[in-house]
Amino acid sequence: MKASGKLQRSHQNIVLAAPVSVPYQRKTTQPASYFIGTALRGMLTAAGLQKAECDGLMVSSYSLAPDTVVSLAETFDISLNWIEQVQLGGASGIIGVRRAARAVAAGDAEVVACIGGDTYIPHQFAGLLGRFSNFTIDGVTPYGCGGASVPFALLTRAYMEAYNVDREDFGRLCILQRENAGAYRQALLRERLTMQAYLSARPVSDPLGLFDCVMPCAGAEGVLVMQEARAQSLGIPYVNLLASAEKHNASGGTVMPLTFGSGYYWRVSNYRCWRGCICDSKCKDNSSQANAFM
Repeated sequence: MKASGKLQRSHQNIVLAAPVSVPYQRKTTQPASYFIGTALRGMLTAAGLQKAECDGLMVSSYSLAPDTVVSLAETFDISLNWIEQVQLGGASGIIGVRRAARAVAAGDAEVVACIGGDTYIPHQFAGLLGRFSNFTIDGVTPYGCGGASVPFALLTRAYMEAYNVDREDFGRLCILQRENAGAYRQALLRERLTMQAYLSARPVSDPLGLFDCVMPCAGAEGVLVMQEARAQSLGIPYVNLLASAEKHNASGGTVMPLTFGSGYYWRVSNYRCWRGCICDSKCKDNSSQANAFM
């Protein structure tokens, strides 16, 4: 499989197993390490492994700082051969699993725990937004910052104008997301959302309303990455990781949210869609922007 002229080697015999979700909480006094540790314990229990048998750890957390994955190794009293800390937002899970798979394939680790976990303590979250990047520290916060919703609103407005879409189009996305959450018993927001409720919700930053915004919360998700033979010996269910790709600043020189998925990356990825795909007409050539398949 090729992408951008570079061979994307398959993850032969690498599997994901023992997925665990730590129930989400709207507010908590527990630190991020509590939720990450709870996920780790749950995965090891599900796989029938002892703590000493996990020799790799990948963590993604915005609220763990100033602690690091090294700090967690000491906190959990676990000796690790391979560690990774991925701070790449919503892409962190796929990227973390991909790198863990490479580590297992290379023999750097035998069992890697991949965990995304955060806490939500309101006053700490406000501080995180103000220190999100040097740009926010120097160029946004001193002039009065409306939080992440403001730049997202500007991007949404630009997208609406560029592609002739309206609020109802974005409303359909939110309604489907809520419908999907309704089937997940640990989701915090499971009540049915109607278009009327979406359109009449409290405005946040035009054109965004209340239901366009992510609700911060505490919780964790995790999965173990290992060789297929190891999972079989443990007698646990697993899924195979077939392929993946990782590319940063893929549409350099453009406004990423206005171009991602609509041109360049479709050509780069050229992956076969999954059965039952409901993507748009670009799928007629069996290609998709997804960058990991299991």
